[in-house]
Amino acid sequence: MQKIGILTDTTSDLSLEVQDTENIKIIPLQVIFNDGRTFRDKYDISYRECMASLDEYDTKTSLPVIAEAVRAFDEFVEEGYTHVIVMTISHNLSGTYNMVKNVSEEYKDKLVIENIITRSVAYGIGHVAIESARMAAAGESFDSIVSYAGRSFENQQINFAVETLKYLQKGGRIGRLSGTIGEALDIKPIINMTEEGKLVPVDKVRGRKKSILKIEEITKSLAEKHSMDKIYIAHGDRLEDAQKLKERISDITEKEVDIVDLGTLVSVHAGPGVLGTICIWK
Repeated sequence: MQKIGILTDTTSDLSLEVQDTENIKIIPLQVIFNDGRTFRDKYDISYRECMASLDEYDTKTSLPVIAEAVRAFDEFVEEGYTHVIVMTISHNLSGTYNMVKNVSEEYKDKLVIENIITRSVAYGIGHVAIESARMAAAGESFDSIVSYAGRSFENQQINFAVETLKYLQKGGRIGRLSGTIGEALDIKPIINMTEEGKLVPVDKVRGRKKSILKIEEITKSLAEKHSMDKIYIAHGDRLEDAQKLKERISDITEKEVDIVDLGTLVSVHAGPGVLGTICIWK
């Protein structure tokens, strides 16, 4: 009989508590301060703590240490799992996928492992991880869950409105001159997770209100083209904006639109105040 586990990382934005109730293990990316201190995302440092230190310590993120992946696979073996489905942050945003895949090779005699290329981040991964875990608990086969996960990662789109250009400029995603002029003109970029799994600016509007309206427009357009399975509104400490957006888009899908907290990785690179939608269709 198959016993199937799910391995993901903290960029999935799942709470660590799901590990207590689901067959999921979550390995942490690293949060690095310029004074030499390193923290395990979510385990050692919270989103709010990270955002509070963003400017003072020139905060960066890095892939998990190898020992975290080894520990997770060891636990799967010790707990009697036979199969593991790995879904980590997009390989074009982090070296996490390659690191975990390399570690998984050492367990091929003990576990059947599928390393999925997600090309995703945040609840684009979190949703699929939770649903896959529930399918496994319900007795679905390994192959059917892998098929579901692959399809769900293909059938999704993520778009974010960014509150400031400062952090995109800092990370080299826009030029210094563009960033300076953009800030002066109150330009707000729209960030899209591309089909290649990269977060790139794809549009820009003037003002926060228009940027949120743009996210609404994009989301409604996707809902017209696809039968939505789930829509999440993800925000970086902007609950009021998220609630207002939910009121405006709730009628485009039969299922409840859920508001979720955006985690550290996107916020470190795009800054605090990010607001967007994660759309997953059937």
